[in-house]
Amino acid sequence: MKNLYQIGEVARELKITTRAIRFYIDKGLLTCAEKSKSSYRFFDESQIIHLKKILFLKDLGFSLHEIGKYFASDEFQRKQLILTKQRDLKINLAFFQKIIDKNLYDLSFLADKLYYGNKVRVKRLTDIVGVWKLFGIYKNIKNAKNDIDKLDFFTPYKFLAFNSDGSSPWFYYATEKKIIFNTFFLPVAEIYQIVDGKIYLSISNPNDHAFVKKENCLNKPHILVFEKFSDNFDDYQKLIYHDILPTKVECDKKILGAYKMIGTKQSLTDDTISVLSNDLLIFYNCGVVERYKENAYQKLNWTKDMIFDKTNTLTFNFWRFKDELIVENKTNSYIFTGEIKNYYVYKKIDFKSN
Repeated sequence: MKNLYQIGEVARELKITTRAIRFYIDKGLLTCAEKSKSSYRFFDESQIIHLKKILFLKDLGFSLHEIGKYFASDEFQRKQLILTKQRDLKINLAFFQKIIDKNLYDLSFLADKLYYGNKVRVKRLTDIVGVWKLFGIYKNIKNAKNDIDKLDFFTPYKFLAFNSDGSSPWFYYATEKKIIFNTFFLPVAEIYQIVDGKIYLSISNPNDHAFVKKENCLNKPHILVFEKFSDNFDDYQKLIYHDILPTKVECDKKILGAYKMIGTKQSLTDDTISVLSNDLLIFYNCGVVERYKENAYQKLNWTKDMIFDKTNTLTFNFWRFKDELIVENKTNSYIFTGEIKNYYVYKKIDFKSN
């Protein structure tokens, strides 16, 4: 038989009030082993340990809602909640240090700050206002500023858009020197600088950006470079609903021929997963590509590195590796500043003999 303890005994052991214990029960965070006819509550060892966890999380700054979410989550989700709270505490410690260093105990520095949710940021960010389109990805700032050795990796940050107060249409915002990405409510602060009309954004640890799958990004520190697309914040909508089609068609004759789909990839660097498919692409010299899929026919255009559909103004990048083509599978479902995608793998074939 389990040892049972009255609510008063538990309260004395943990140095809290019985009222606090009843409060956690009323909020659905704690249960008791049994309740007597006289309404006395009794708790077993496991429930006391559970209460200790509640008190510990509360001391770490978790709200009641967050504590409830913690107990309802699996191990991975709990880890993310802990990491989020750790980052919040680091931000708070930085504010405390600023108050102490500058003797700002009256909190006067908040006069020129603006709250965004429960975050604080600087008002009137004039230099970053507008829409910025991705220019390239680089290993380091030196390569980025000299426009050498661009990296060919997927990133969801196709563009950035900021209003005058640093807000954006997605879960990120800007301060004077940092962009805070609240990726699924996990804030990650990345440093940026603006030089000669370009934003140089340091991505210190891609794995911290929760909505970026590990296999779909460069998993080392790197620099994203954005160039100004528009000074008008509302122009971000132009980049959501359609891509900017190429105005000049440049064709690579090495691409000419017929290609049959042989598999898919989750990212450009993944192994190919074989599939049975009748999907066929035929590239013609005039910049026209025909696609045959399950008895359906589609006529598209192509340049040296993309296929595009003038009808719905969508573009699909592709890459050539020897006798294979890797074509992105783009959907119309955008997440933040990127789109969900994987990649189709095509192999060149002798069309006459097939």
